[in-house]
Amino acid sequence: MSTTFKPEAVTDELIASCAMIDDIDAAVLPIQERAGIMDGGVAAMFFSPEDIWEKSDHEARKTALREWLNMEISFHREHAS
Repeated sequence: MSTTFKPEAVTDELIASCAMIDDIDAAVLPIQERAGIMDGGVAAMFFSPEDIWEKSDHEARKTALREWLNMEISFHREHAS
């Protein structure tokens, strides 16, 4: 993964594509790579329990991915040195 945090590199197209993936770990990985997110801790907390993802429709998944990315941005701002 990249060492530069760049959430602005995550496009709506990438989010829509990832929302089609049924496995949550596989769904967030391309976004983490594109955004330079080096740790999966925030995603693990946000998407727990995992079965909610599996039961969600495409629109709900896109919304969840955007909310998670916003949480990553907030976390990064609070912990950036």
